[in-house]
Amino acid sequence: MNKNLLMIFLTLSSFCSAFGQQSDELKPYLAQADSIQMRYFRDSLGLSLRQTQQYFVLRDKFFADSDMIAGDTSLTEKEQLDRFRTLRLTHTTQLKKLFTPPIYSQFIVRVKLRMSQYNIAGPPLTDDSDY
Repeated sequence: MNKNLLMIFLTLSSFCSAFGQQSDELKPYLAQADSIQMRYFRDSLGLSLRQTQQYFVLRDKFFADSDMIAGDTSLTEKEQLDRFRTLRLTHTTQLKKLFTPPIYSQFIVRVKLRMSQYNIAGPPLTDDSDY
């Protein structure tokens, strides 16, 4: 596959995942992008199919959990920030148990995108010294 086309699919998938855009028109492309992304992770990072699937399950769970926190209107901004931090730590810990640094660093990039999507107030999550 052409590298430019691969990058377009990966960018589309990442962007749509980060911003929750799952329109019916995009679903076939997103499914193909996820398939390409899974293949890329497997091939470039030397992961097994099982590890690749575990990564994507954790990623999707993080997105679902963050959407739930962001959608909870009963929380104050501070409570939201605290819950996002707890969520980040929980998921990062799970990733560290399963994977090597290049994989969970990909996850951290997605966490920061998701946090910026919700315009979470407070200090930025820049403590990546252990990543």
